[in-house]
Amino acid sequence: VGEMGVGKTLLTKNIIWQLVNQESDVYMIELSGHDEFDSRYSMMGQVINDLNSLENLLKELLDEQERRTLILEEDEFKSFGAFNENRFDSKKLKRKVVVIDNYYNLLEKANISSIEQIQVEIIEKSLIKLISSTKDTGINLIITDNEISKLNTELINKIKVKICGRHNERNSKLMLGDDRARKLDCIASFLMKINNEIEFFEAYRFNEEKQLKILESIKVEGKEPIFKIDFETDINTILPGTLGDGKNFVLKDRSEDCV
Repeated sequence: VGEMGVGKTLLTKNIIWQLVNQESDVYMIELSGHDEFDSRYSMMGQVINDLNSLENLLKELLDEQERRTLILEEDEFKSFGAFNENRFDSKKLKRKVVVIDNYYNLLEKANISSIEQIQVEIIEKSLIKLISSTKDTGINLIITDNEISKLNTELINKIKVKICGRHNERNSKLMLGDDRARKLDCIASFLMKINNEIEFFEAYRFNEEKQLKILESIKVEGKEPIFKIDFETDINTILPGTLGDGKNFVLKDRSEDCV
């Protein structure tokens, strides 16, 4: 969550590129007409443009989550990661991630029909169920928005990792438990809360258009796609709790000035 223009979509795309680089399955939800994920993103994952497809996807993922939970329990593994450590690549479970940018605008009930409102309620219940699993099954949800106060309270309470960019006192307190997000004064500067611990970090910009053109040329030439990002800064610090491999993030002491 963060005010418009703080870099939420930049951070989200950073994570997407790293997830794809790890051969994860990524589902990008684009129903609001903002065109954050254009047709080229379909070369990296599945771009979903309608409520029916989203509802069906969530049903499939809930079934897969149930299947994975049974596998983990039967083999007595505590997590998705522990299971994969004991498997050859061909037998490993792939991470699956649903990405929804501008969540509230996407599921805005005021501008849709009564039938669609029912469908949206089903979708929200499915999302809540998806992130309510007591086991790490390797199925994850990333959502972004401008205003946390407009979001489904039950959904927000279920989210284990909360990230907040610059925001007003009210939204900062709802997200982090205090007002420190209002003091952030740099684009792509964020506070991340896991349990009761809050860390400051920055997301680094990469040349998205350049990377997409490289991806297009690889597809035309029929080569195996490589999704490594050519970041402007070499960053190797791993950020705990993220889904990426850490190279798109760096932890900084909050006392340092933003640059």
